Amino acid sequence: MLGYEPYEFEESRDGLYSCIADHDKISYHRSKHDHLSVTADDNQLLDEYRMTAKSGDTIWIFVKGKVVERDETGLPIRIVGTHTNITSEKRKTQELLEAVLKTEDTKRSRISKEIHDGLQQTLTIASLNFQSFRKELFNFKGKAQEKFETGWKYLQSSITESRVVAHTLMPKAIVDFGIIPAFDNLIVEMDKASETTKYNFYHNFDV
Repeated sequence: MLGYEPYEFEESRDGLYSCIADHDKISYHRSKHDHLSVTADDNQLLDEYRMTAKSGDTIWIFVKGKVVERDETGLPIRIVGTHTNITSEKRKTQELLEAVLKTEDTKRSRISKEIHDGLQQTLTIASLNFQSFRKELFNFKGKAQEKFETGWKYLQSSITESRVVAHTLMPKAIVDFGIIPAFDNLIVEMDKASETTKYNFYHNFDV
């Protein structure tokens, strides 16, 4: 499955582990602990992770196994199961997900553009007109002047909020670099800023 000759591959847990992609090694350890420990209620082992073939290509493997024998302490000593190459299915799923994400990005980009080019422009023009009209505020008295100032405050707040919404819908980092690099950069910055917590970002996308 990985393209190795029998003499090129160490048929052991360490040999298998060495071929698992770094992104999936944490998941591998967690799954092994959850399903194969002494306290595990279920002898079934179901997992999937990426492995590196001899050619250097990354392939997805689905693991299905079962503990059939344990020692006197409860630790598994014999496991039977299968490894299935599910790379094709994973690629189809990823292509579908990428298509959905692209559609969502296009929709967010369109809404963001409409807010920026439509609503914000309208509010800005209204603000300029009101700003010009403020010069004549001395003609207003009492509640009339108070109502004008209240309307002016809400107008400025609306301009600010529409700008924030447009930026939130389509952040510049995502527009420039894509969602995965944007998240990766965010995690790096969070990791730099924290002295007590270590942040890591793992994903299943091929970028």
